Amino acid sequence: TYDSRLLAKAKETGKKLLTFGLSDAANVQVIDSNWSQEKQVHTIKLKVMDAVVAVSLKHFNESLPLNVAAAVAFSKAIGLDDRQIVQALERFEPAKGRFNIISKTNFVIVDDSYNANPESMRNGLLSCAKMFPDKKKVLILGDMLELGNDSAKFHLAIGALCAKEIDPDLIITVGKESLAIAEGAIKAGLPKDRILNFESVDPVCRLPSRIFEKRELVFVKGSNAIGLHKIV
Repeated sequence: TYDSRLLAKAKETGKKLLTFGLSDAANVQVIDSNWSQEKQVHTIKLKVMDAVVAVSLKHFNESLPLNVAAAVAFSKAIGLDDRQIVQALERFEPAKGRFNIISKTNFVIVDDSYNANPESMRNGLLSCAKMFPDKKKVLILGDMLELGNDSAKFHLAIGALCAKEIDPDLIITVGKESLAIAEGAIKAGLPKDRILNFESVDPVCRLPSRIFEKRELVFVKGSNAIGLHKIV
């Protein structure tokens, strides 16, 4: 990305540089990102060298614009033209467990269960809120592992985000670390009766289907070791 510290180090190599990011100085710059609720299309506009390129995706995620910019920069580096790049990107489909949207008869599952860290958890939750603003939501959130001494702080912050930005019908936490998600949500004003806590994934798999069917969207995310893919 166009980061001054990284750029300084990169220049020391003496190699030709191609940068991407949000800065005006980047070779590939994200200049706009817009999700159309009506068309269900995510349009990302980029300045690519001296041209403006628009990419239309069927999927939305807060992290996509910078990822698209990185892909464009790499593609330019290996000699692809803008038309080839846009055509390839517009065929993009997320991998299993990576904000994969599964439509069921009565509700939608957003399977983001492959992994989680504070930034990707925040992106996933906000993306869900933006894509499905009017749906009643169940959030199944597992531990974000390997965060060291800051683990409680990060989990509390995610809980507060859930309460303030998502206002879910129900939060289901899975694992010991994610108890702090519940704590953060309650401190931020979410009623206790809208939260369930479980130590492992198996009891969640045995919950009656009516818990999910009377809502409209189920978002699933946590570190891979928690095994939330079993719920999906």
